[in-house]
Amino acid sequence: MAEKYSFHRLKYLFAAVAGLFSLYVIIVEKATVSFRIRGNLLILLSFCIAYLLTPAMCAIALRFGVVDTPSKRKMHKKDTPLLGGVAIYLAFSIGAVSMLWYSYELKGVVYAATLIFILGMLDDILKLSSVFRLVVQLLAVFILFYHGLEIDFAPDYTSFRILDKILTVLWIIGITNAVNFLDGMDGLCGGFGAIAAFFFGLLAFLTDQPFLMFLAFSLSGSCMGFIPWNFRPRKTAKIFMGDAGSLFIGFTLASFALMGDWAENRTVALAVPVLILCLPIYDISMTTFLRVREGAVKTVREWLDYVGKDHFHHRIYSMGIRKSDAVIILYAVNILLGFSAVIVRTGGPLEAYLALVQAFIILAAFTVFMVKVKQRFEKYSQNADCEDKQ
Repeated sequence: MAEKYSFHRLKYLFAAVAGLFSLYVIIVEKATVSFRIRGNLLILLSFCIAYLLTPAMCAIALRFGVVDTPSKRKMHKKDTPLLGGVAIYLAFSIGAVSMLWYSYELKGVVYAATLIFILGMLDDILKLSSVFRLVVQLLAVFILFYHGLEIDFAPDYTSFRILDKILTVLWIIGITNAVNFLDGMDGLCGGFGAIAAFFFGLLAFLTDQPFLMFLAFSLSGSCMGFIPWNFRPRKTAKIFMGDAGSLFIGFTLASFALMGDWAENRTVALAVPVLILCLPIYDISMTTFLRVREGAVKTVREWLDYVGKDHFHHRIYSMGIRKSDAVIILYAVNILLGFSAVIVRTGGPLEAYLALVQAFIILAAFTVFMVKVKQRFEKYSQNADCEDKQ
């Protein structure tokens, strides 16, 4: 027991020293180090802060009873502390502020994402209505509009760019809630956020966008620091990020897509963030289609309130694959899609279309395969039951 306690103290001490070293270099020695080194240290700084803060938030959540209770539509079996998203947000904020260098658009993303974080935290504690959550999300989108962030893709027929603003609202609200829906299996949402943010940061570095690179690497490191407490193969999670984390991650990633100047060609510029965020886009599209077809949801409010085990990750798990293995499979899919985005950036419209079609076909084929396997397994189980009765 004493050895285990000493090991934990050593881990915390190492994380604290590494975090302080990163902070010193980023702030004090920034004039002598390159953007690439500062970006790497920013990941380390955010990781260390999130890693150290998460157990503290776990204790606070238990102290005040902010826990997620099990239900038929959830996968965990015992009360689990929430508020892990608070650690992610604080680590992200400290990392972003430590750069001491901001753009007007960056400030807009931080302000709006902070509003979404507060919304998620209040929802974890008070269980807010879906209508109220949607109204606050719309308000956050208008903060982005005020700071000049919106989709620049549709033809400009009006001085108010109405079509672009409508598309921006759909994009932000859709991605925010799609990533929130991924938070149904230990480690999935945090791992997705870390991977997606890393590729946004990498692409920002390759396209000489330092503001976005710093912001993305801060988010990636924050999510990485949370994962050791949330994703523990063969063990249950010690803490969940809650809506405070999943809504914040989704909104911030969606904003990165708007903030970035990914390519000169509009089609390629659109394909890059779609590929990085392809997993939640496909998941929300698939589940929405199936729920509407089956009559499970009929209104937007029902869609926002619905909680079920019919998402992409649930279907992988239903094939008999362990939860941790299902999460690792989706990590691999997300990494491959991220590399596709990096490759497409230097191509033309044809390569962009082919990459998007390829991603859709692979995910759709995988879904069909999962459904067929499940149907055959259920048919085999029914036949086996009939033979046992005879």
